[in-house]
Amino acid sequence: MSHTFDQLIKNKKAKLSHIALLITDLEKARHFYGNILGFKEIERPQLFIKGLWYDLGEFELHLMLYEQAVPSQFHPLNETVQPHFALSIMQNELMTILEKLKDSDVQFISEPALSPAGRMQIFFYDYDKNMIELNNDIDTSK
Repeated sequence: MSHTFDQLIKNKKAKLSHIALLITDLEKARHFYGNILGFKEIERPQLFIKGLWYDLGEFELHLMLYEQAVPSQFHPLNETVQPHFALSIMQNELMTILEKLKDSDVQFISEPALSPAGRMQIFFYDYDKNMIELNNDIDTSK
């Protein structure tokens, strides 16, 4: 019997495993993701390249070292239209993290704004120009 990913996910037989991004500096990435964002670093097996792994609850973030990395392209009409990952958090926590990001001189792509879908969104870059979105699109009833 053939299953679609939609069916597998609904039946909890498939899930997002990880998101992988290229970085150019391990220590700067560790500072950004571990100290500024507060992600929990987890053990990583010895692989053919250096990197860092973080536990994000339902999935992991894998950062792969590549000193020659080139920033991804974005749509000319709006810089937020580019590859990225998004994390949903409670509104009060969103504002707390926003202040921490500002205090850490993180480069914002746009100021916090309400999206057409009705959620507050903040877009910013890590030190290697990987875009991250934070939003308040979270269902607390689960």
